[in-house]
Amino acid sequence: MEKPSNQELIDHFAYHKSDTDFWAYARLIQSKWREKNKYPKGKSEKGTTYGNYIEIEYAKRNGSNFLTNKTWETAKKELEKANKNLFGGIEAKYVEKLEEESNKKAEEHYKRHIYRYKELTENYGLFKPEIIDEIRKPPYSQIWRDHLLSISLKHGEGKKKDKGYFVYLYPYNNSECRSGIKDYMKYLQNPESSILEVYVEDLIKILYKRINEEWVKELLERYIMGL
Repeated sequence: MEKPSNQELIDHFAYHKSDTDFWAYARLIQSKWREKNKYPKGKSEKGTTYGNYIEIEYAKRNGSNFLTNKTWETAKKELEKANKNLFGGIEAKYVEKLEEESNKKAEEHYKRHIYRYKELTENYGLFKPEIIDEIRKPPYSQIWRDHLLSISLKHGEGKKKDKGYFVYLYPYNNSECRSGIKDYMKYLQNPESSILEVYVEDLIKILYKRINEEWVKELLERYIMGL
């Protein structure tokens, strides 16, 4: 993928020096989506204005970050009902480089649950021998922990499900995520038995073909059009 020109990125408030080619392109198409919908630009935590951000108070009042009003209303109702019992077990990969977690943070996570992590990795024949010292570190650490969460539902004490997969969903053009998951799968005995690698582009295009609703078109335009 060719990175957009700096001038085009600057024109749409989408320039960030450290962005990868994919990240820059993703930031640009979401900036254009925001412009099309006439939403006000937002700022980062450091106070920098970016075109792919929506002004936070405006977004809170209008639910602008949601694709449909129905989704926004549903989210508000669920948050009200959930009170203190809300649980979210989903981590989306879109522009991440798999370098967001430091070695120190990964090691802290590992030591906090070391016995459980070792049990799930070593006792069920899913991983190759003696690989923990490698996959517990970035760029594999987050993938590994998410994978172990799915494994814990199928194996060990208190198992919840007999069948299931760890679905790794990401944009094909995010080369860091693509190489990260492919390298990670080399540590597994039979990757196809527990991991499904799915591209965001393919998922959205399937939805687009089968569901004739405006939110699907918005999803296509906002996240993958032109990728």
